[in-house]
Amino acid sequence: AASSRGEHVTPFALPRPYNLSEVTDQMLHNFGLGALALGIFGARGALGTAAFANSSGMCAGSDSDTTIFLGNQGAAACNAGSLPEEYIAMKCETLAFLKAGAEAYLTDSSKITEVLPSAPGSNGMNGEVVGPSVTVVETPNFKFGKAASGRMMGHISRNSAYGFIGIASYLMLEGALDFTTNDFKVPGNWGRGKDVTDVCVVPLEDGVCGSTPHTATPGTFKFSMYGYMDGNGYSSFASGYTHVAVRQRVTLSSMGSNVTVAFNGGAATAPEDISLGNTSITSLSISGASSIVTIAYPATYNVGTIAKSNFFSQAKPKPAATLSVIIHAVPIDSESFFLDFIFALDHGLQDKNGYFVYDPDVTVSDVTSAAATTSARSALWAGAAALLATLLM
Repeated sequence: AASSRGEHVTPFALPRPYNLSEVTDQMLHNFGLGALALGIFGARGALGTAAFANSSGMCAGSDSDTTIFLGNQGAAACNAGSLPEEYIAMKCETLAFLKAGAEAYLTDSSKITEVLPSAPGSNGMNGEVVGPSVTVVETPNFKFGKAASGRMMGHISRNSAYGFIGIASYLMLEGALDFTTNDFKVPGNWGRGKDVTDVCVVPLEDGVCGSTPHTATPGTFKFSMYGYMDGNGYSSFASGYTHVAVRQRVTLSSMGSNVTVAFNGGAATAPEDISLGNTSITSLSISGASSIVTIAYPATYNVGTIAKSNFFSQAKPKPAATLSVIIHAVPIDSESFFLDFIFALDHGLQDKNGYFVYDPDVTVSDVTSAAATTSARSALWAGAAALLATLLM
């Protein structure tokens, strides 16, 4: 497709992260919770490489470069040194800036400019990559694990323009939890990462975070995609574009033979035959040899500005609007395609310190018994035991 690759630049702070608020964090290096997490997560390699969790036949994990692995455990051990027997991989590759609206780039590659990951060392001691950072939260009423990872995009300097893409997720273990906010982690704090808390992930009501919560029960996996723009040159750079997109590569090479994809409940097709044009995606189903991965894409996202309430306060994300997201599927080859998550450059996102947050859902089912889908919202349990192994040695 003409739009598979546009102009690549790296001219282009980081956000501050956000967690499920109502609770107190307990870090995995606490020995008791560390031991608990070791029972949940398996890992391979050093910190920053993929680690996996398994539940009810599902196997999932993530890497520090935002790659999500998700699939059917099958005969695989899904622990140290093991991948799922069958899985997809989803990686946020670039920030893509679009000219002349959200559709022109689909047929004219001059309308898209992709901003690549920041060069190693360009952010000094704070680092360009964060996570996977893993925490277990436990109260008398519920227990869940959460993880965050992400990477900076573009050339980092005071007067340039650059940004950040991150993923924050949680896996509910016990009890039930209603929530309206999430937390994220970004590079900073001399390589240890920074947290930004209480970022609203539900639609706004009368200009404030909505009162209708998401509910997590055991087996629920939820993840949020977030981005942040910075640099004194960002506003000038962004003025030449109308939208920004997170370009995610979905790779199907490990789903077995005769893999098909279906969008919005439509007919299944081979990945290389995707031809949706400017139709926006609301759901995706990927059928492999033994499993089906289904992703539901909500219609809206939140956007706003990271700002201080007063001179002495910490900068916080301030939501300004709930807007409609546009998602395009762009074919690459027989084993992969792009999903472009497109956000308008307004309501703060056109300027330095603008941010967005978006909240998809994932499920996995056995291809032979899809009607008995086990809800196991999965992804991102990367680095969990790797982190533990590092901290507990």
